[in-house]
Amino acid sequence: KIQKVRGEIEEVKQVMTENIERILDRGDKIDLLVDKSLNLNLQASKFKKSSSQLQRKMWWNNVKLQAIIVCSVSVVFLVIILGATKCFGHC
Repeated sequence: KIQKVRGEIEEVKQVMTENIERILDRGDKIDLLVDKSLNLNLQASKFKKSSSQLQRKMWWNNVKLQAIIVCSVSVVFLVIILGATKCFGHC
């Protein structure tokens, strides 16, 4: 009878040891997942910042291009108008 109880105790110890190992493995996996999620959050923040900077830069480039186009068209119209009125060098 004592041997049977000792066997059951050993069995319970083995099951408990396996359960503890699984819990520790799960804890390691959770720690790894937390680290990965923090890293992903950091990368997302960097991406958001760099994309905002790029958007701002592209907006300014677009504004500059539009200003150049407006100035060029204005100069062309001015030349056409002055040429049409023959006031090119005499006014």
